[in-house]
Amino acid sequence: MIKMVDIKSLKEGMVVARDIYTPSEGLIVANMTVLTTRGITRLGLYNLKVIPIKFEDVEAKESKVEEKEAANYTSSEKMKHSENFKQFNKSFGESLKVAEKVIDEIAIRDGDVNVKLINTMVDRVVDVSNNGIYVFDMLHCMRELDDLTYAHSMSVSLICKIFGDWLHMSEEDCQQLKIAGFLHDIGKVKIPKEILTKKDKLTRIEYEIMKKHTEFGYDILKNKNLDERIKLATLMHHEKCDGTGYPNKLKGNQIDDFAKIIAIADAYEAMTSTRCYREALSPFTVIEYFESNSLKHFEPKFIIPLMEMLVQSYIGNHVKLSNGVVGEVIMINRNDLSRPIVKTGTECIDLSNNKSIKIVSVI
Repeated sequence: MIKMVDIKSLKEGMVVARDIYTPSEGLIVANMTVLTTRGITRLGLYNLKVIPIKFEDVEAKESKVEEKEAANYTSSEKMKHSENFKQFNKSFGESLKVAEKVIDEIAIRDGDVNVKLINTMVDRVVDVSNNGIYVFDMLHCMRELDDLTYAHSMSVSLICKIFGDWLHMSEEDCQQLKIAGFLHDIGKVKIPKEILTKKDKLTRIEYEIMKKHTEFGYDILKNKNLDERIKLATLMHHEKCDGTGYPNKLKGNQIDDFAKIIAIADAYEAMTSTRCYREALSPFTVIEYFESNSLKHFEPKFIIPLMEMLVQSYIGNHVKLSNGVVGEVIMINRNDLSRPIVKTGTECIDLSNNKSIKIVSVI
């Protein structure tokens, strides 16, 4: 049974009954999407009055005990219990098995790069999430993955797909950026496993070996039939705009644009994921890092709009503050992106005006 429901009456868990589009035919939310708090907030931005919602004509399937437990779930817990996440997790896992074979075929057996397969593999995972903006929610629920090569490459490629869309890149450039994101760390296949998985701080010699992955990656790809930007991104994604990066200490315009975008996606994914040597960092801690280093390490024309979109993607998520209080992100501060406005019960805390409190985790 389908009913038209007023936007103001939408609730978490409701299921959208058909694709919802903007007047210019842009997809806002896909058919069968399970609404979250953030999704409802996003729908409110489009001046919609009512949307079609699917209702079941049967009794609730869950027991009252289960319903009570579900009511206490955090945003992440609700996401993990959603059908969307289960499908995303399954699709990511299946694609990851293919990704290992693809990377090993190129790096170890000197095989050709199957561009079509890589694009299909990444798009399949994105499509399961219904909307690109939800990819960050999905990845946030998978932060227990500790993989410096295959899962990281898949995640960076997914993020590059979203970044390309946000930056209004052409379809062709988005396709090439996805490939570059997937292959950017292929040189790590040549790094000794004991260095890749070391829990303690790398020694100076070990760090110098680790840095070689950019050159190893370029050597693997330099003679392949690929867009030159993909090869340069593999070599340059650890260069910094102020010339303090590696391997060649390039500055500003000497660094390819693909490499600059992948540097942002790579840093975001690595810092918000669990690693053998540290726990995952809060996305807002990463945004704070980006803000502090945006004019030194990263290209302003890319980092500024991407930071804004990243923070917007967390509107509606529950967060834990440094004072132990849990609240919901309801609005961003464009001049202080890592310090949004958080609602805690009946109180709204503007973190940009209260520097003694910060977000420590998304929950």
